[in-house]
Order: sequence, then structure tokens, then C-alpha cells
Amino acid sequence: MLDGPDGERLRQELEHILGRALKARAPRRQVKRMVRLIGAHYDEVVLLKDVSSSGVRLLVRGDTPFDLRDTTDMTLVVKLPSGPRRLRVVVVRLCGQDGPHLDLACRFAAESEGIEAHLAEIRSYMFGKA
Repeated sequence: MLDGPDGERLRQELEHILGRALKARAPRRQVKRMVRLIGAHYDEVVLLKDVSSSGVRLLVRGDTPFDLRDTTDMTLVVKLPSGPRRLRVVVVRLCGQDGPHLDLACRFAAESEGIEAHLAEIRSYMFGKA
């Protein structure tokens, strides 16, 4: 609704009613890099849309079978100049569609070893800084 024709007016009314309870989300750096998502019955190249300290957003082809019930243990493979990095992820939410792609939110699995170092390297490669 906020993106609709009356979105700005609605946003202003909500800010007036809710006041400081609403916090603007930090600006996102949109990325579209190709990575591989591997699961029990899924192995496809997908687009990495966003990286945060707790997870990633991915764009998955909508015409490829993808069973959301079978996504509790997946591996994201990111090719970096120093070699591929493998990060265990869990799909937590279907965020909608972006054209012909499904927009998925994933969290890093708690067991991922050295996740901080991997994320610093991925960010440095993608954004040119750590």
C-alpha cells in the first residue's frame, strides 16, 4: 500500500499516529551476484540480492521447481577470487516476487564456522570494502 498512489499520504498519517515507534530501515545496498544454492533436491544458480550479518536475500527462478518445505538445510556457494565459500543457510521467508523470480530471505545456520570472516570477504569483494 505504501508503494501505491496514496502511499506518501498514508506514510505521513502513520508517522503522525505512531510517532517514533516507526523507525526507518537502513538503506540497503542492492546486489545482484550469481551464486549457487544447493539443497537436498535443489541445485541451481540464483541471484544474491542482499547480504546482512544474519542472512541473505536471494532471487530464485520462478519456473524451476522449489519446494519451500525442503529448505531447512541448504548451502550457498559464493565464488570469490580466493576460492569458493560455502555458507549453510535456512530459508525463513518468501518475500514475494521480483519479476519472474521468487524473492527469498535466508538466515545463516548457527553451525556455520568462521561466518564473520566469510562475510567480511564477501562484502569486500562485492562492495569494494569490508
